[in-house]
Amino acid sequence: MMLLLVLMLLLNWLLTLPLLLTFRMLTLPNEPGDSRE
Repeated sequence: MMLLLVLMLLLNWLLTLPLLLTFRMLTLPNEPGDSRE
């Protein structure tokens, strides 16, 4: 049961990570003041 939970969490990460990365890439160019990072 615990293994299933871990697998689901990993799957969630794999699905959300690319979304977060693309979201940041889309929002970063719109904010020139945040180019320090």
